[in-house]
This record gives sequence, structure tokens and C-alpha cells, in this order.
Amino acid sequence: MRGIPTLAVCILCALSVPALGQAWDWELTEDEVYSGDVATLKIHSAPSLPLVVRFYVDGFLIHSETITELPATVELDVPEDSAGERWKMKLEAGTERDEGTGIVQPPFAAVSSPTDSDESVGQGPSAPSSGRSSRPRAGERT
Repeated sequence: MRGIPTLAVCILCALSVPALGQAWDWELTEDEVYSGDVATLKIHSAPSLPLVVRFYVDGFLIHSETITELPATVELDVPEDSAGERWKMKLEAGTERDEGTGIVQPPFAAVSSPTDSDESVGQGPSAPSSGRSSRPRAGERT
């Protein structure tokens, strides 16, 4: 029986922002990401700079990085003890900042994990196949 990955990468799409004239072009190098893994995010183009990458696991921010030059590579470390059914990554680009938080405002592209019952992995044109064998998720017996 194939185990469900701790984090299943479900790439929604590269977001095109016509008002800014440039499309998002990025990829995750793994189509399945597990607890304790490192996923590599490669960003080739974005609507504008600076670009903020935020990676959340189970509602907790585990990585935030500001990108000022493209192309860029970001390493995303998934916590070893992550229950990891729910995750979200946000790529935000723009020139306006929220005065209270300093966070770069939209437009943004977001990637979210599928639900537990959704075993689709690597959806979308920029999801490469890693050829990895599946491993049990955190706390799952084999």
C-alpha cells in the first residue's frame, strides 16, 4: 500500500499578472515532499521585485525569505516532526507594502496541499517527476 506523502505538492498554476506585464515562472523540484525533506523552489520570473516567499506547515510559518534578484533558488526545510497534512506556500510580489506589517501586498501566487483524501500529486505544467519511492508519513506504521 502506497503511503500518502507528508506534504503533497499540488502546484495550482503560474499566475499571470497582465497589469504588471510579466508572468510568474517558478517550479518546485520535488513532486512529493515528506517530513524532514528539503524542497527546492526555483523562481525564474515574477511580476515585480522584491519577492517574498513564505512557507507554512500546519498553519505555522517555517520559512520566509525576501528575493531581490532573479533567477533565485530557495531551500524549504520541512520539519522532521511535521504532521504535515496541511501546508501552504505564498509567493508575493509588488511594490506596495502594508504600513502596519511591512508585508509586500498582492499580486501573489499561492500553492496549497491537497486534502488527505486527495492523492493527486504534482498537478500543473511545472511539476517535474522526481521518481522517488513513497515513504510513510510521520507517525504512520508500515
